[in-house]
Amino acid sequence: MRRTLRTQEEFKRVFDAGRYITKRNAVLSVLVLKQPDLRYGILVRRKVGNAVFRNKVRRQLREIFREGLQLMGWQGHFVLSVTRDFAELAYAEKKSYLCQIIQNATAKQA
Repeated sequence: MRRTLRTQEEFKRVFDAGRYITKRNAVLSVLVLKQPDLRYGILVRRKVGNAVFRNKVRRQLREIFREGLQLMGWQGHFVLSVTRDFAELAYAEKKSYLCQIIQNATAKQA
């Protein structure tokens, strides 16, 4: 089941109470929860490109989250904000880059 953060309050809660993992091309905000609840949000700003390109990036990132996060057994809320450089990477590079960021987050969680 795909559960996304939708409202401004949900995003604000992650930003205010969560932790930031910053890489060169992306910022992952993580709010770790004790109950098993996995939700995520994706921020692709207008600077990244036109609407078609931004939506393509969002679709790719949703798929990466869908494949990867449930397999890792993570619980919490995530918000991923990406830059133009990240958006221009190939799909496989995006996937490995994002997995690397998530592994850093899981290492800091433990």
